[in-house]
Amino acid sequence: MDEAFADAGKRVPDTRAQRVAPGGIRQGAERPSQGRERPLFYATQTGIRPPRFVVFCNEARRLHFSLRRHLENSLRERFEFGAAPLRLTFRSRRERAAR
Repeated sequence: MDEAFADAGKRVPDTRAQRVAPGGIRQGAERPSQGRERPLFYATQTGIRPPRFVVFCNEARRLHFSLRRHLENSLRERFEFGAAPLRLTFRSRRERAAR
């Protein structure tokens, strides 16, 4: 229990978090095809306990659940979050431009 609490308090540096989305794609899951743009652009950590990330992508509502799960597992493995729950929010490019 103490280990999960400690893992939930970790903060990932922005420069490393920003590179995780494209890195997760290169390692597996779905790849863009038929001349489409890459589905994920970058991620940033927005909070701790539980760790929260916002992932900016092409079309959030069309991301396959396996890609979402793969990205969560990549974050968990790369930054050693262990048993801590992760919260991922996906935002579309259009949402980012509108703000």
